[in-house]
Amino acid sequence: GELRSLLCGETNITPLATTEGKIIVLNMSTKEFGEIGQLAQVIFKTSFQRAIERRRVNDSTRPVFLFMDEFQNFLTSYDSNFATTCRSARVAVTLLTQNLPVVYSALGGSEKARVEVDGLIGNMALKCLMAQGDRNTNDAMSAAIGRTRQLTVSASQNFGQLGPFGQFGHGGTMPGSASVNEVFEAEVGAVEFTKLRTGGAGANKFLVDAILFASGVRFRSTGKPWRRVTFSQK
Repeated sequence: GELRSLLCGETNITPLATTEGKIIVLNMSTKEFGEIGQLAQVIFKTSFQRAIERRRVNDSTRPVFLFMDEFQNFLTSYDSNFATTCRSARVAVTLLTQNLPVVYSALGGSEKARVEVDGLIGNMALKCLMAQGDRNTNDAMSAAIGRTRQLTVSASQNFGQLGPFGQFGHGGTMPGSASVNEVFEAEVGAVEFTKLRTGGAGANKFLVDAILFASGVRFRSTGKPWRRVTFSQK
């Protein structure tokens, strides 16, 4: 079958071809090839990860990349381990997915799966967070960006009855109070992810909003590790 012709016997390509500047595209859509396409890509991806980690790295070592769209379809437990060492192996990893629950489900949905997925996501240095309707994902990303000390102001006012000369009681004053409190609130609330534009020709005029979050980085525009950006689909 397809797997035998692709992965067994003689070959004219190996994962190490990437170290020579080649880009390998695994053109086996899971919609067309189903489980065979999924398995073939997982096998080749894992071979790439192990081969790249075995190579000797120095200042002249060529950087390579691993790009996975809908990566929950090709996820294994080894990906979390690979994410912890890929930088030293000079590998840039880009992962695209819809939301966290589908990724948890890909590894079985157990507590172990959640720990592995959270570890994998945590090792992604730059996160591009777009419009999202899943509460779990929004809460997790809001928590990842973190909370800061913020000031809140509250005020109250008591309305008394007018006196015979059109004045309030208590010497004509209007009793009230105000206070300022320090609280720890989310830098980016979970609801903000539901307000991001999703593109298209309608009201969004082909504009897509996102929130970039990079731990250990301070963006010039905000002075913080996150900022709002807009992409044009054109």
